[in-house]
Amino acid sequence: MKRTPAFLLLLAACSHSEPFTAPDDPLDGPFSPAAPVRLTYADGGPTAPIWMSGGDSILYSYTRRGGGFAVEQEGCLAILPTGGGSIRREICSRSVFPVQAGDFFDLPALSAGGRLAFFHDGQPAAEGTAAEAILAAPFATPSGYAVVRTFPFQGDVFYVGVTSIRWLDESRIAFVGTAEELFSPCPGCDPLLVRYDRAILLADPAAPQAATVVPGTLFATSVSPGESPDVIYYTIANDSRIYRQNLSSGAVATVHDFGAPTIVRDVSWADGRLVAIADGSVRLFELGIGVVQSQNPGGTIYVIDPGSGLAQAVATPQPMWFRRPALSPDGNSIVAEGAALQIDQIGDGSGGILRVDTIPGPSAIWRLAAP
Repeated sequence: MKRTPAFLLLLAACSHSEPFTAPDDPLDGPFSPAAPVRLTYADGGPTAPIWMSGGDSILYSYTRRGGGFAVEQEGCLAILPTGGGSIRREICSRSVFPVQAGDFFDLPALSAGGRLAFFHDGQPAAEGTAAEAILAAPFATPSGYAVVRTFPFQGDVFYVGVTSIRWLDESRIAFVGTAEELFSPCPGCDPLLVRYDRAILLADPAAPQAATVVPGTLFATSVSPGESPDVIYYTIANDSRIYRQNLSSGAVATVHDFGAPTIVRDVSWADGRLVAIADGSVRLFELGIGVVQSQNPGGTIYVIDPGSGLAQAVATPQPMWFRRPALSPDGNSIVAEGAALQIDQIGDGSGGILRVDTIPGPSAIWRLAAP
């Protein structure tokens, strides 16, 4: 596993009442059926895929380009069949907010009762509110949204954003809040502002602007609902363990330990199984408050059986890194952001090689079989 310090400043939509109209020559399946199956091909970095309740389609975010001078680029949510093919529906800012366009929707989450939550970045969603916010809405009519939590806000620290959103039940949303700290890459160097995962917070759409930190989740990097609305699974920066917490009692248990120096992140639970990312590359920063973790380029997908303790890597024909995996409702399939690995050689100008880096190429959404 490679830990790569990053001495850079890390900076951390069109719903239709009718289904999205497919082009004249729609696709009914993927371009290639070879495993793993690539589901998306458009540029713009499709991200954060999740499964719809029936398991036959996924919801994810992507950048929609084109559409004239007023809508050159916006981040939309899209529904796509898990077998591949044409987008069935888009949810973009132009219909959720009738008077504005060019906003970005990201990090979608669906409740068991069919409510949608997502992160909005753009113009203020409502008069007098901040431009960035978690919104909650009926999935069928996203224009009926409520502002759950705006950013930035002052909690136990000053929170500036979010990297993961999940429904626990119809009245509770869990999210990983991000904060910022100054980082000095070397003595005498100008400090840089680093955005990092800070903690898991809980919010209630019926109580806007309130958010409480889940005890014991300092520097949490991912969160997933568990087998009941009172259970969460999560990971911590620079840690090899997956944790389970009962929210009512506060009891915390380790459900799997990959062993140091492996760092695990991006955990997700479904049907009694867990999926997470380990190995690969992780961006860590040694700050005065401790070791924190920023956005990571990706790694290997592992499927974990908490009962047996078995963790199995998901193999691919070509070397790939993945991020944000999600298990299907039956626990048999996975969708994730994925990219093929590329070798980047840095030369010294005279034919010698100073450094060889492994870097991910363009990202897409992929479907894989869970072992």
